[in-house]
Amino acid sequence: MEFHKKTHEVEVVNYDKKCPFSNCGKIYWQNSKFQDHLNTHTGAKPYACVHCRKTFTCLSAQREHVLVCSKEKVFKCNVCDTVYTHRASLRNHMVAEHSQQKFICTKDKR
Repeated sequence: MEFHKKTHEVEVVNYDKKCPFSNCGKIYWQNSKFQDHLNTHTGAKPYACVHCRKTFTCLSAQREHVLVCSKEKVFKCNVCDTVYTHRASLRNHMVAEHSQQKFICTKDKR
């Protein structure tokens, strides 16, 4: 958490990696994130799943896919201990089951 806080301090982080592609304008301070972004422009997919060989432009997408491919459930709810293979599934669970504001459909007036 302390490291993340420091990323918001301008004098600590040097955003010196600017995307060279026209009409993009994104800038990065981490080499790895910058390279992953460039891959989206070039179409390079250097990260492969060890189970099915599917390839990805960024490492984070490959890592999450490998968890799904291996059937590992590593995203755990800290309220009820339910586990999921996708971070998004856990997020949806948290909103649906543990959120203070439940979704109420305005079209269903039963």
